[in-house]
Amino acid sequence: MPIEERMALLNELLVVDEVIDFNDDDNTACGAIEKIKEMYKDVFNNKFHKKIVFCNGGDRTAENIPEQERYKTDEWVSFEFGVGGKNKKNSSSWILEDYKNARTERPWGYYRVIHQIGKEVKVKELVIEPGKSLSNQYHNKRNELWYVMKGEVVMNGVVQKEHGPAFLIPKEYWHHAINVSDKPCHILECQYGEECIEEDIIRQPLDENDSQQVNENESHYNGGTYVGLVRGQEDDGYPD
Repeated sequence: MPIEERMALLNELLVVDEVIDFNDDDNTACGAIEKIKEMYKDVFNNKFHKKIVFCNGGDRTAENIPEQERYKTDEWVSFEFGVGGKNKKNSSSWILEDYKNARTERPWGYYRVIHQIGKEVKVKELVIEPGKSLSNQYHNKRNELWYVMKGEVVMNGVVQKEHGPAFLIPKEYWHHAINVSDKPCHILECQYGEECIEEDIIRQPLDENDSQQVNENESHYNGGTYVGLVRGQEDDGYPD
């Protein structure tokens, strides 16, 4: 939205006395503070009748705003935090994050698509909640490279720990991920292949009478470690 339209909208709010624009090329609001100082200082003695209060809400603190450092010795500028309540439900940064990378909820947790190039490449963040698991599955058209960013996951019986080596899941390979820990597990999943679409997923429904093993012995594939699974894992009913 153009700055002129944004200012016009704010000016219509009854609680707003005046709207200003300022240069924020340095990624701070210092330009706004300087502009306010020029607008309200006493032209005769170059001082102010009242302090300028710079208010912060959401996740802003004295430790993470650059304006605090610049004006910490300025007797005419003070800072307030937690405006709108310290138990704030949302902040603009959180809302924008959800807007840019919307969460898709699943019974096992959720995922976000954070980057995509055509149909051949897709990058996701998967979050597997404690005690939850994805179905036993494989894909016909894509490979997946997994990296555990936080927590740990058991993939085909092998524990993959936080910041450990990335591991490859080739296409047409059965795989089953479980979070057996008491904390959420965050996975960076890089998909690549002929087509990276949600419909490309084959699940193995539970069949207690089928004892056939998939890749019975531990094997290695391009640096990824895999342990065979018994055919028969509960289907979560959702594409990943």
